[in-house]
Formats: sequence, C-alpha cells, structure tokens
Amino acid sequence: MSKLDFDAFIERFQSLVDSQFDRVAEQRAMWEVYNLEWNEFANAPDYIMKTRDTQPADSVNWLTDVLSVSEPAFHLTIPDDAIVTAATEQDPIKKFIYTNIPFVRRFMEQKPDAAKLAESLEGIVRFVLQQNDYRREQSLLRELLIHGFVSDQVAVKCADLRLTQLWKGADENEQLQGASPFVFTPIDPRCLFVERDAFGICAALHREVRPWRQVKATYGTKVNLTGEAQDLKDDNGFVAVCEAWTRDEKATWIERVVRNPDTDFDETGKLLKYFIVDELKENPLKFIPIISKTCKGIGHQIRPFLYNGWKSKIFNRANLYLTVAFTEAFKHAIGQWVRTGTTEADAPMKLDFTQPNVYDLRQGQTLAPLQVPINNDLFRALQVVRTIQEQPTASTMLSGGDTQGVTAASGINLLIHGAKLALTPVQAAVQEIYQGMALMIFD
Repeated sequence: MSKLDFDAFIERFQSLVDSQFDRVAEQRAMWEVYNLEWNEFANAPDYIMKTRDTQPADSVNWLTDVLSVSEPAFHLTIPDDAIVTAATEQDPIKKFIYTNIPFVRRFMEQKPDAAKLAESLEGIVRFVLQQNDYRREQSLLRELLIHGFVSDQVAVKCADLRLTQLWKGADENEQLQGASPFVFTPIDPRCLFVERDAFGICAALHREVRPWRQVKATYGTKVNLTGEAQDLKDDNGFVAVCEAWTRDEKATWIERVVRNPDTDFDETGKLLKYFIVDELKENPLKFIPIISKTCKGIGHQIRPFLYNGWKSKIFNRANLYLTVAFTEAFKHAIGQWVRTGTTEADAPMKLDFTQPNVYDLRQGQTLAPLQVPINNDLFRALQVVRTIQEQPTASTMLSGGDTQGVTAASGINLLIHGAKLALTPVQAAVQEIYQGMALMIFD
C-alpha cells in the first residue's frame, strides 16, 4: 500500500464526516435533552431552584418500555428450487452450514421443504441473538430503541469471533464450544458515518472515542511499537479509533479526539495527525458488516422524536417555568422578614439561633413579614406549557396517566392506539435491523 493510496482513502472518509456535521450536532442536542442537561441557569445564584422537566426523557423511556417487551419479528425465505434431496451431497445450503457453522447442526434435522428449512434457520438466528444478549450488559433491543427515539437512527456492527485468538482455542475451552461466534454491537449513530449507492451501504466509518489503555489492550503491539500513536491522546487520555470499510477495502487508524483545522490539517485540507493500526487492505468479507436505518427522517436529514420540542424551545420554556415556580415556593417556605426603622449606619442584624425568637433590634426597630404574593398566572402558564409539551412527545396515557376526561372503554382504547402511532417509525426501523442481522449471519 502506498502512502498516496491511504491518503486518498482517509480523505474520502474525512469528507463523509464533514458532510454530516449538522446531523451529528442535532443528535448531540437530542441527547442533552434526554440526559436533562440544561445549562441556561448555569451561573444563577444559589437561591434559584434550578429545575429540569423530566417529561421529554420520561416519554422516551415509556415508549422504550412498551416496545422492549417482545423481540422484533424477522422472516427468512428460501426458494423451493434451492432445496435438493437429502441424499445428494451437492446441497449448497446444508454443505455450507455443516462445514462452516458446526454449532447449528443440532437445528438441522432433515427438512422436506423450503418452509421448514427456513423455520430451522430462523431458530438458528434466535439462538445467535440470545447468545449475543448473554454477553452484553444490556439488551441489544433496548439500546437500539433508545437510539431510535433519541437519535432517529439505529445501527449495529457484526463481528466474527472465529477470527480471534480466543475462539481458535475453543477446542480446549469447553465454555466456548457450541456458543455463537457472532457478536452484534449497537453503534451510537453520532459515531457512524455511512455512504449509500443504489445497492445499499457502499462505505462506512465507525469513529469512536476510547481510552488509550483500552486501545492498547485491543491492538497490542500494533500501537506499542512506536510513540506516534500515544502522542495522539488528548488531555484526558482518549483517542478516536476509526474503522472504515468499502466493499473492496478496509483500514483502521487512530486520530485525535478533537479535530483542529489549524493543527490537524495541511493547507490542502488533508488530515495530518493519524496513526495507521491496520493498513489499507482487501475487505475479506466483500460486504460491509454494518446495518444502519433512519427512523422518521430521510437519509441524513433526521427528525428525532424530541426534535420539535427542542427546536421550538418549548422544553426550555418548561424548565424555565418550573425553575421560577419552585423558586417562588421556596421563598415562601422559608419565610422572609424585613427590619424597619433602620438607618444607613446600622450594622447587619445578628441572629442567635440558640435563643429562638430573640432578635438583635434597637429601640424603634421592628421585624415585619415580607409579603410577596404568589402569582397564580405563573402556574396557569405552566399548565399551558406542559400541555403543549406533550404534543411533540408521548401521551402520559402510555404510562397509565390521565385519559383527558374520557371514561368510555372504547374512547380510552382509541386514544391509546393514537398515542402508539409515535412508536411506529422506530419499531419498523428496529425490525429491519433484526431482519438485516438474520441475513448477515448467513452472509
């Protein structure tokens, strides 16, 4: 591989990242809403009761709970002309499975038709996905759903453990015998950049920030032989690991976490600071092991579940009203007093908390309660904000909340079905991801 070849390869993916800057910026903003990160009152005095409205995040969690109770359906179809008699050894499907995927043999009984063979293969896929969840800290489905609602995109990456040293020693390790060699990992859409053509994904870059110690553990001597890779660490010890694929090529390199145009690029716009972990080489799979779907938007023009409330600032307004309301309530709860009859020469009053109701007052001075009435208009405005806020998110009925005055069972059922329409785009995208994973296992 020449340096020129790699420069052209990395420049292609650099332009891919740049072209999707706005999409990633919007997704970061959505995660700030979901994580209740609101800094509009960051420098406010201590007496301000900074309060964040949980309703946007609660809506995402409600919808995730509704969809995570059952696995998405997927179906494999095998043409009848692909089935040959069990007696012949030229059956390409059975020959491939018996030769390359021994752990599925117990599923492969003699099947007389394509439908039953497809049923067996679907059982294999469910076994693989079950093994995948055993290895994970959290359910793959639940993580995909949260990505779908917050980022409006879902994506997974497939890895084959048979390419690792641990799996090659599986004959001596009884724990690994019979376990699935396939690992499906959800990808944060903020870290994934894909390019499509008429046949699907033609190029993909997974750019993930990782601790340097994790990079050393993963790539070993490939990054320990030189100090160049370690020099790319930021102040917190993180680097950006980039894995890129086309249908024909694959490469891995390390970059700095933050791209600085003044120091990281030359005068032509080429990235200067990177370290090649795996050189540009032929893609052995001949396909890209990534599946990515957009839920509600079109391509990179995303429309996340929380987008309208964020763009209209209604979420910020709710935070503002709650902050003002609780600050007012707090002021009344602690009680406020004003000292009358004072002059400019008077020192601040001393309070002795060991003697309740004894105050340091001179003759002619008194204490009187500070009367600041609560503004009822504020609370009426807050109710309006909460009502408007529910429109771009999810109805509280999905979590057993108010049915808006409807009492008839048919009316409540209609309202709930209407509220569930918010589930449909994400549900469909995740189902397509599962269908893609089923096909990729056999690819």
